[in-house]
Amino acid sequence: MNGLNLSDNLIRLRHEKRVTQEELAKFIGVTKASVSKWETRQSLPDLLLLSQLASFFDVSIDELIGYAPQLSKEQIQKIYYELAQEFANCPFEETMKKSNILVKKYYSCYPFLFQICVLWMNHFMLANDPKYQKEILSDVLKLCEHIMKQCKDINICNDTIILQSEVYLLMGKAEEVINTLEEVNNPYHLSRQSDSILIQAYQLCGMKEKATSHSQISMYLYLLALTNISISYLDICKEDLSICEEVIRRMDVLCEVYQMDQLHPNTAAIFYLQAAVVYCFHHKEAKAVQKLERYVSVINWMLADDNLSKHGDDYFDKIPDWYMGCALGCAAPRDKKIIFESAVQGLKDPAFEYLKENKTFHKLKNVLEIQREK
Repeated sequence: MNGLNLSDNLIRLRHEKRVTQEELAKFIGVTKASVSKWETRQSLPDLLLLSQLASFFDVSIDELIGYAPQLSKEQIQKIYYELAQEFANCPFEETMKKSNILVKKYYSCYPFLFQICVLWMNHFMLANDPKYQKEILSDVLKLCEHIMKQCKDINICNDTIILQSEVYLLMGKAEEVINTLEEVNNPYHLSRQSDSILIQAYQLCGMKEKATSHSQISMYLYLLALTNISISYLDICKEDLSICEEVIRRMDVLCEVYQMDQLHPNTAAIFYLQAAVVYCFHHKEAKAVQKLERYVSVINWMLADDNLSKHGDDYFDKIPDWYMGCALGCAAPRDKKIIFESAVQGLKDPAFEYLKENKTFHKLKNVLEIQREK
């Protein structure tokens, strides 16, 4: 949001209208000295005079005083990452209070409110009280409702629907998710073919750069979607070892071919962790430890140097530009400290009680805990 800038706006509007301070003063019914003081920031006009000034210049009062209740993309990014850093390093309740004040301040800036929802979803688990965690998720739902009711941007509204469904899932309200998304994700809809159709249209129009970029983005997103759905499939089928091992075999090949450990380490790490859970469920100790070694290796690589930022690679060379165009840019949505904490928590899954006597498992836990403290 731009700061209030009445003095500069008065000067600009007066020059555009080609009137003197004296002429303006006469119209408003004040002295020339009063107008001069307004323009030099020595005083402000009486509140009741604002509508008269706005009428004289044929502008809204908001335009007159320089009030624009919208944040730029760069401002939203700056606030988001400042708050994310504060969540990692400051008392949780203080940062929540600060973010709530900003919500009230920019209550009509819907792109900002959406990112606040994302911020709260990425950090609500830091609240010590489970009741408070539920309250935060409820507040996210309220903001989502406000966005969908008031926002005119269909893309923001569609993204908010997905975000709202994620919150319902976190709150255990699975039926709400089904009611919201079942029709949207109907596999019989032709919308799932839209990417290839658009890419062909770009080609026919000679727009090779757009065709290339959209192709890469689509492949990249479908790759991440395939990995994430496979992780869910492992959980669904965890009692059937033969199915799980085939899923793991295929995903191992996919991770190798697309270099997922470096391309999108967070997603790769979650896959290795889920594979380890499955192997523990079936008492396959050696295979479980092998996947956990991969998990820790990816986490350490991801959090070293600058590998935490979202990126492409030599094959997906259009992805960095795409990320730069996204609302939060290339930076990770959570602070490094919180990501490490989450990684350590991953090894506390009840399934790994099976490995309580395994020395390698304890060594892996120690490696992450030591890294977390650095």
